[in-house]
Amino acid sequence: MRVTWVHKAGAVVAFGFAVLLSACGGDSSLRVQVAAPPAPSTAPSVEAKSPAAQLPLAAPSAPGPSAAAQASGVSGLPKGRVVSGSTRLVIPSIGVEAPIVTLGVDPDGRMQVPNNGTDVGWYNFSAAPGLSGNAVLSGHVDTATSRAAVFTRLHELKLGDAISIVENGQKADFNVFWMRSWPDDTAPLNLILGNAPSPTLTLITCSGTFDRVTRNYTERLVVRAKLPGSV
Repeated sequence: MRVTWVHKAGAVVAFGFAVLLSACGGDSSLRVQVAAPPAPSTAPSVEAKSPAAQLPLAAPSAPGPSAAAQASGVSGLPKGRVVSGSTRLVIPSIGVEAPIVTLGVDPDGRMQVPNNGTDVGWYNFSAAPGLSGNAVLSGHVDTATSRAAVFTRLHELKLGDAISIVENGQKADFNVFWMRSWPDDTAPLNLILGNAPSPTLTLITCSGTFDRVTRNYTERLVVRAKLPGSV
């Protein structure tokens, strides 16, 4: 059973089409507004010819304002890009090393979710991980058959903990700078899904208690991480 999470009118950026965000073992959904994807082009796609180059990461370097400034100055990738099959999310403090899969929006406006408890989903209407903007990712906190999933321990993160995007030997390192849980009916959608001035990761999963009647968790946990020295 899928429960639609409808936010109050006026609280969401109203430009584009409605989608439903799901990011939990309890398959609950959030109705939000995001910018519509660009119309398909008939011109040959350079991106399609070079999948390995579709997700350039911020160059690995010692933390510092100059490195962060350089990374934040890189333009975000066009909407609809995909991450390569080798891209992984690594969170050492909670034992996460998971593949990142590209997710989008179903024809009915429902955001897709990972089809298992081990993958992390990146939404292709958000910024590409490692580039300028807000990269939105989600993972299950549990599954129908297991109490453990990729984001089961996400609530254990602390400020300053490292989160990395790794691809083909390149790594972009981020640090947690805030995390919070909100009741599912009062989550600030613009804050969670809105753009960011520099490369940012937003990780979403369920928290609170599971209501067996509605098949929905009572809260959403959101973790935000940024490059060291960035705004």
